[in-house]
Amino acid sequence: MSDEDARDLEITELGEAPPTLPEQVPLLQMSDEEKEGLRKKAKELVEDQSRTNFDLGGTLYKIFGSRAYEKWGWESFDEYVEQELAFHLRKARYLMSIWYVCENKLSPEQAERVRPPVPVDQELQTNYPNAPDAHPQQGPRLQGTSPTFH
Repeated sequence: MSDEDARDLEITELGEAPPTLPEQVPLLQMSDEEKEGLRKKAKELVEDQSRTNFDLGGTLYKIFGSRAYEKWGWESFDEYVEQELAFHLRKARYLMSIWYVCENKLSPEQAERVRPPVPVDQELQTNYPNAPDAHPQQGPRLQGTSPTFH
């Protein structure tokens, strides 16, 4: 049995269908403009995923370090990650390690080269919370006002 067949068998045993594509993907008709739009979208999605994975690593590290999962009723971090987040523990630890090294072991210059870029709207929210464009869904925030949490 090949490695690919074994992988498909493992996936099938977990109750998920093995990933499949047709033997031949039909040629999709689209303009050069549409193709360039797809290229741009693919690059944006990769950047977003990199940023999200980095942020997730930091969030998981803080959940682990604070033992917040215990307050939420989980006996272990492993149980929390695998059951509540439906995430593989190995990947969670990998993302946590990347975040930890960037934040604690690298010089600021090294970390800047490794850390994914912050999206413009997130940078605005962080550095200029009262800027009119910082919270596009909420509109401008007035100085001295903040949401109330109960």
